[in-house]
Amino acid sequence: MSAATITEPQGLDVPPEGEGGFTQSWFPVCYSADLQPGQVIGREFLDGRIVVMRDEAGVASVLSAYCAHLGVDLRHGSVCEGRLRCPFHHWEDAADGRCVKTGIGDPPPPRTKLFRFPTAEKYGVIFAFNGEQATWQLPDLHIGVDEAVAYPAPLARIHCDPWKMMANTPDWQHFMLLHGFDFDVAHAKASMEWNDNGFRYTMRTRVDGMEFSFTPTLTGTSVFFVHGRMGERRFALVAPFGLPKPGECDIYTSVVLPKDDPNPPEILGILQQRFGRMVQEDYPLIDDAHFRARNLTKSDAEVARWIRFVRDYPRAHPARDYLR
Repeated sequence: MSAATITEPQGLDVPPEGEGGFTQSWFPVCYSADLQPGQVIGREFLDGRIVVMRDEAGVASVLSAYCAHLGVDLRHGSVCEGRLRCPFHHWEDAADGRCVKTGIGDPPPPRTKLFRFPTAEKYGVIFAFNGEQATWQLPDLHIGVDEAVAYPAPLARIHCDPWKMMANTPDWQHFMLLHGFDFDVAHAKASMEWNDNGFRYTMRTRVDGMEFSFTPTLTGTSVFFVHGRMGERRFALVAPFGLPKPGECDIYTSVVLPKDDPNPPEILGILQQRFGRMVQEDYPLIDDAHFRARNLTKSDAEVARWIRFVRDYPRAHPARDYLR
């Protein structure tokens, strides 16, 4: 094996999502704007079905979709005093998944419940954590997120597991060769920071003669965002990746700007043009790729580290018996 080659003897394989469970990450399930108070919507998730409900006070919850009585898909249900009501026999489930009432008045059978996913709402997106309890929290965007506005793009779907889309971020070769980025690689390497849930680094380049500095961040196996500056103006680009089923990835993309940005259409246009071009170049290649890490070289060091990170990331599927 060449000294410049960094692969292990059998290559760097990652089991597909669904094999041995699903990675324990926060996955987006809908945009915040998709769900009004008192509304219920259905979604695919982890090779099954869920519902996302928002109670009258505006609090979102993510639950398994099938009524514990006779299995009606609760996307047809309604919100009643903060509870999810099945339209068939009017069984009612609390936001924590417990069945608390039947329409006919019989006591609910003991331990009758839906699976309740830990739920978070951030960056204009509603997330569900794959687990009974969340083991980490979604990070802030560092642009004054409490005073920010999200501008979501249409949902897109691509044929790959979410972590493969995330593998683009440490792939500096493709930024230069595919996208034509001229950036300070030495600075990016020096700024690389890994932690238990992912990494971040800082990229410096110029766009239309303007200094462009941004920090790509990967958290878990599904949450990607960039926060940075164009001149003196702050911005974030958020692109968390949903997991409806193995080998499928839903892409929720939003530009997030401070409320006090002086000209949102201008910076939106610049970011959408720059990152939109990258998306158009990336997606067709990733959509039908057979992603295998067999012959990596020294320039792939951070890609290899990311693949090892995903390979060793915790997996589980506690909702398995509820979702299908």
